[in-house]
Amino acid sequence: MIPSRLTITRGSTLEHDFDVEQRMAACPRTHTVKGMFFARLVDEATRIGVKAGSLPLDVPVDDARYVAFRDYPIRDYMRWAAALAKKAHPRVAISEGLRRVAVDDFERFIHSGLGKVMVALMSDAGAVMTRSGQLYGMVLKGPTVESERRGDEILIRYRDYHGPLECYPVGTLEGGCRHFDARYEIRVEVLSPTAADYHVTLGAGR
Repeated sequence: MIPSRLTITRGSTLEHDFDVEQRMAACPRTHTVKGMFFARLVDEATRIGVKAGSLPLDVPVDDARYVAFRDYPIRDYMRWAAALAKKAHPRVAISEGLRRVAVDDFERFIHSGLGKVMVALMSDAGAVMTRSGQLYGMVLKGPTVESERRGDEILIRYRDYHGPLECYPVGTLEGGCRHFDARYEIRVEVLSPTAADYHVTLGAGR
């Protein structure tokens, strides 16, 4: 069951399990993410024994090579992410495993040509969180992500976001906070299986 509310700090551990393939079944194949993020997953997963042929990919890729700025199905991305999470973090729930995998998304982005330009204009975690909707828009097609600062917190709205929306974006945002060594608290309100509001408070948590 998807929790309706979660509060996450750096020291938190997510504990709910679910079937990733079942969660991704309703995700349209037209919802895509850039290949640069696949490359990181594939490198890590294949190094610890995950085989591309063992995954039910919608778009099989020769030698599991993904082109950085080409669009690939989010469903395939989550299949790689889940396989890596289960193999690399077998002693935790799949929600926590996916969160840990997602933490490295931000570093992958900022080392791309596009990411270097964007993040050079942002001096702290607050700026990254506030503009996270714009950053998502550069690498995703299908889901809608909007962000705005509201006083001491940043509100990030995820809509039409199929898949583990209550845990995977947690790790992605944490990666941005950790890059700037910022303390944070992330409150997640799950509104539906494809919609959630994230409330990020910086300087909070532990």
